[in-house]
Amino acid sequence: MVRVLEDGRLTEPQSILRAAHHLSYPFLFVWGGRSMMLVESADSGALGLFEADAFPLLWRRRATLRDGQRAYDPTLLHWEGFWYPFVAIEEAGGGPNDEMFVFMAKTPVGPWRPHALNPVVSDCRSARPGGALFVDDGTLIGPARDCSGSHGRALNLCAIDRLTPQDFAQRVVGRIEPASVGGSIGCHTLSRAGGIEAIDLRRRAWRWPRLRRTG
Repeated sequence: MVRVLEDGRLTEPQSILRAAHHLSYPFLFVWGGRSMMLVESADSGALGLFEADAFPLLWRRRATLRDGQRAYDPTLLHWEGFWYPFVAIEEAGGGPNDEMFVFMAKTPVGPWRPHALNPVVSDCRSARPGGALFVDDGTLIGPARDCSGSHGRALNLCAIDRLTPQDFAQRVVGRIEPASVGGSIGCHTLSRAGGIEAIDLRRRAWRWPRLRRTG
C-alpha cells in the first residue's frame, strides 16, 4: 500500500497482507459500506475475499469464493443487478493467459454461477483481465492483457457489447503499447479511481554481474 499525496508524490510502500504463497492483483471495491478486496492467490488453488477492519492496513478473510482451481486476476463488476467476476482460469491443456471465464451472483460473496457461454473469451490477446472495467462515453470498457509472445506485452481496451447471464460479446477498440508509455517493454494493468489514473508497466533493468576476487 502507498498513499498518493496532494502533490503527486508517493509514500513508502507498506505490506498489508502476507501469505506463504504468491499474492497479487488486489482488486478493491465497496459493498454495503464496507471496503472489500479480491486478491489473486492462484498458487494456493483458492480465491479469497477480504474485508477491511481498518482500511487500508488491517484486513481479514471474509470468504473463499473459488477452491481447487487456479484463478488469475479476478475482476469484479456490478452491472444491471448482478455481480460479475471476470477471471482467467488455467484449464487442463491451456495456460493462465488463454481463456477468460465470467461468473454471476446476486452478492459478491456468491454463490457464483458460471456464465452460459464460458469460457467467454479464448484468445491470449484479450482473455486475461488487466484492470477494473469502466464506462467511457456510454460504453463499458474492460482492459485486457495481450499475452501473445510474453505476459502483458501490451494492453487491449475491449468494449463489452453484450453482458447478460445468457449472452456476452466484446471487441477490441483501443490499445496501449508499452513503448508509448515511457519506453517500457510491457503493460500489466490500467486503473482509475478518485481522479487518478495509474498504469502498471514493465521495464528492463540491467544488473552488472558481481566481480569475483582472485588470488
